[in-house]
Amino acid sequence: MTLSNIFFGKKVVQQAYLNNALIYQSKGWETLPSTCSEVWTKELGIVNTDTVNQCLTDSNNNIYVLTHYKIFKLNSEGTLIWSKTIADIQRIAIDTNNDVYIALADTDYSYISKLDNNGNIENKFKLDEYLCNVITNFIVDGNYFYLSGNYNNDTNRWSYEIDKQGKLIKRIDLNLDRSTLVANDSFLYAGLGNQLIKIDKSNISNYTTVCTTPSSYTVGNVFLDGLGNAIVTDIYGAVYKYNFENKVSTEYSRRIVDSNPTIALDYQKNLYFISDESNGAGNILGLIKYSSDGTLIFDTQILTNQNKSMFHGKLDVDNNGNIYYLYNKYNSDLNYSLIVKKLINIEEKGN
Repeated sequence: MTLSNIFFGKKVVQQAYLNNALIYQSKGWETLPSTCSEVWTKELGIVNTDTVNQCLTDSNNNIYVLTHYKIFKLNSEGTLIWSKTIADIQRIAIDTNNDVYIALADTDYSYISKLDNNGNIENKFKLDEYLCNVITNFIVDGNYFYLSGNYNNDTNRWSYEIDKQGKLIKRIDLNLDRSTLVANDSFLYAGLGNQLIKIDKSNISNYTTVCTTPSSYTVGNVFLDGLGNAIVTDIYGAVYKYNFENKVSTEYSRRIVDSNPTIALDYQKNLYFISDESNGAGNILGLIKYSSDGTLIFDTQILTNQNKSMFHGKLDVDNNGNIYYLYNKYNSDLNYSLIVKKLINIEEKGN
């Protein structure tokens, strides 16, 4: 007898083990025809850049958006909870307790701080054992921060493990690709040139190459889908799924926006990403959805004839499967407005 899926309550069990041996791997959710529909579009405030740097969601579906030294917190209905301008902020990270941390850097040094519920800085500490003023990756996992960076974009580039009291656990000479660092229980994964590497959390000096991008281009983004795969993009827009068990890479047929690559996964492990093209009369931004088994579900326009700044946004999916696209819309007075667009999946019924 074979099992297609095992359920625990309403959730699909992803893997099952017997005596440490994998005996079951989920095939994901049933692939159903669907499209998406816009629920609303809202403006959150004025910013002075065309690029959204980062977008994260906590377990309560609050959304945190970082764009050029300004951080916004909003709820799932697009209501702004607070916004803060924080000098030198470069990255955000959220732990499993929904505590929000930021990484900052002045002209010489980096800092880590926790934010309180109102977005105010508390418990700020300086990483004073080394010079590092450019932060390329920052995540928090369990009791540790993992950070990569360099000084003035020079050739000496490092990765760090730091405890929550600010003590440096280990520093290694490792030049990770920007915005690619992710984690599971035992390992870190990141881009290193055109390689996807696996780093042992128990000793971050131990790392191995998992695969290389079939294009040989630098890695642009990494996600773990929880089903035994890594989703990897390269810097020219190709999207791949690498299966850890059979060690095979599969390329998706559609391409991502390469100017600010953004991908997202929902609770059913469906993959979303943004594409760009022209219809001859203006710009088109498309939202693409693939199921966990690689089936193309939809490829639909969500923005048209906007300024090209719309390509520099970030995609996010909350814990209920709602889709958000956040971008900075150009205004006539040479500034930008942060815009959030909420979309939902609509299942297509047959006759």
